Amino acid sequence: MMLFKKFLPLLVMSVMFGFATFPGVGLIIPPGTAYFIPLISAIFVIGLLLPGWSEQWRSLILSALIGLAFALTLRDIISHALPTRWIAWGVIPINDAHDFVNNALEFLARGEFYTPRGRVFSPVFYAGLINLSNFNIRTVMWICAMMAAISTLCAVLNTRSVLGFTASGIVAFILIDFAHEHIGGLSSEMPGYIYGLGGFSGIIIAARSGSKTSFIIGFLLLSMAMAIRIGAVFILPAILIWAWVWLPPLWNRRWLIPVMGVLTFIAVFWFNGIATRVIAPASGSSFVNAIDSWYAVIVEGELALGRRNPADVISQTRWVQIYRDHPEITIAPTVEQPRIKKKIFFETVKRSPDAVAIGSLIELKRYIINKDIFNFVDVKPIKYLIFLIAILGGIAAFYETYRNRQPIPALITFVNLAIVLSQPFLYGGEHRASAPIIGFTALLPAYGMVVLIKWLTVCNAKVLPEIDTRTGYFINIIATTLCITGLAICVYGFVISGHGRYTTNRQQKSACPSGLRFLNFYYSPSSGLYIGPAKTSKVWPAPSLTPEKLSATHEWLRKLPGRYSRWIYTPFDMSEEKHMPALRAANISPAGVLLFNTINLETCKPLFVAVSAPPLDQQGPSNACIDITTPDLIHMQPIKSR
Repeated sequence: MMLFKKFLPLLVMSVMFGFATFPGVGLIIPPGTAYFIPLISAIFVIGLLLPGWSEQWRSLILSALIGLAFALTLRDIISHALPTRWIAWGVIPINDAHDFVNNALEFLARGEFYTPRGRVFSPVFYAGLINLSNFNIRTVMWICAMMAAISTLCAVLNTRSVLGFTASGIVAFILIDFAHEHIGGLSSEMPGYIYGLGGFSGIIIAARSGSKTSFIIGFLLLSMAMAIRIGAVFILPAILIWAWVWLPPLWNRRWLIPVMGVLTFIAVFWFNGIATRVIAPASGSSFVNAIDSWYAVIVEGELALGRRNPADVISQTRWVQIYRDHPEITIAPTVEQPRIKKKIFFETVKRSPDAVAIGSLIELKRYIINKDIFNFVDVKPIKYLIFLIAILGGIAAFYETYRNRQPIPALITFVNLAIVLSQPFLYGGEHRASAPIIGFTALLPAYGMVVLIKWLTVCNAKVLPEIDTRTGYFINIIATTLCITGLAICVYGFVISGHGRYTTNRQQKSACPSGLRFLNFYYSPSSGLYIGPAKTSKVWPAPSLTPEKLSATHEWLRKLPGRYSRWIYTPFDMSEEKHMPALRAANISPAGVLLFNTINLETCKPLFVAVSAPPLDQQGPSNACIDITTPDLIHMQPIKSR
């Protein structure tokens, strides 16, 4: 019975998540529901914080909310072909997600790939999932969303066991609001988020129980999260300093725990470097794009000092400014580019040390004064309220650390101070780097709310509730198992790469009509979207939309006020300028078009194609005659496979 109670929140979350995966749910919810999930979640959390609820019902409802928030967001995106910052038409990866999927496909075909980021975990992880799902991008999206929901639930339940339900409700809302922007996106943010919360769960339980095992496992997972999606660079040493002072000594030697942490950190990043050289040998080295952000901070300082013309500086994606200022980087061999960028960066630092300082101060100002710490919160009143409560939480945590030397307030103080000091190294104009450390950021308003309620109540209640350490250990087992599963998927992706169904296909070429070119490719309709007349949609092995419905949905989204979601408008340029030729083809083609991502089996390079003829017989290696009408959109006339 006790074991069932421990499993009950996970069971409730899984049932609600599973319910929303049914395609029929997409017919019930109106288009655009995904954009309102943060607001809906905030209303539910506020309702659960009101008196009159039992602790068990609160936890179960919150667990159900987490499952529905992740699943309904993805269901709405898929069913209504919604655009996000990572997806066009509900399934076509764009922006960074496009790069990661292409890396995964190239890795499956060739056994290696090139990435300017120098981080290989995410492409290998997606390669394993793509192969397991038989090249079904939607299935990969569902698996990632489920893993993210489980990691969120573990973090929330551990917060509840350490700080109480009020804090866990605040953490749940912040995690949902942060993650919903990345749901469905096959980029590095979601794996970094999953492993980051796994590390968060272990470390916060160690802070309350003193468990050295929980700490080492949590620190290992957090180090892996930073290798997957680099974030606040100072948080790892800050946690080690905290552990040295506040955790019980290991074998009567207090220094052993931080030493083990340092060895863990070195091992993780050493292994990442080895993996990068093996899997992406042309990429140069690990984290080669970090210099892009550091250079952008200097540019920020030079702009503030009046040394640069604003017209010559990129306004949004300023991390690519180094390539505009120094075009010789892009024409150099890929393995030489990191060395050239390092040389340019250090020369710029020597030339403008004051710009480094000014740029760093500007980043700190944005993070704190401009409230970029919670820039991902879409609803402004809630964003400002959370910011004020976070300020209270930070002050209270510092006070408790200084006066009473409490381990949990000390952890909150140390990690968030490290996050603040890391901002000059994280320039990106946005909050994506928070993915691996968002759980620790959420502790600020969570602790602030706990302190505020204590001050407002007439009874002299304890700030920290009694902890059930057994529950914390049980939840950590789930979180750790989830991360081990992710590693197993990576190993699987590595083992099957370079051979099998996606490798170079040497089938005999068939004759094509004049003006068309033969193509050997992998036919993957399950990763596509059919756009065309409803009467012909049933013969296509893919989800379908009529051009009228798709246009109506996008027109409705265009009129939606931008305050409901910061990223609604991002994909429209992509949809209209790059992919709209396919939509026009759907309007004039009697059979419609099938859009999907695939891979050229001759060159091992990814493709985005539009099949505008009757569908092929089955998924798998196929041949076609193609007519290239746009740089990356290929209209195909399939021919029978041999």
